[in-house]
Amino acid sequence: MSESIYSYADLIKVYKAILDSVQEIQHDLRYHSVHLLTTKNPFGKQQSDIDLRANKMIFNQMKSSGVVYAAISEESPEVCKIIKIP
Repeated sequence: MSESIYSYADLIKVYKAILDSVQEIQHDLRYHSVHLLTTKNPFGKQQSDIDLRANKMIFNQMKSSGVVYAAISEESPEVCKIIKIP
């Protein structure tokens, strides 16, 4: 029973990290223009600067949650370790 309480608490931390990253991206989009870059992601799609900024914001929020071990995304398709598990 107590294990499910911890699992629920960790899930709430992930939800909060997602919400915080969405708010951070929304703020960025409101006050900064979006520019296409000359680079492409590993899937061949042309990147914009917000693609890279949003990716960094999401990964940083996941790291701040303290419960996400690793993440991948369209911009970073290789597994990126976020925290070290003791």
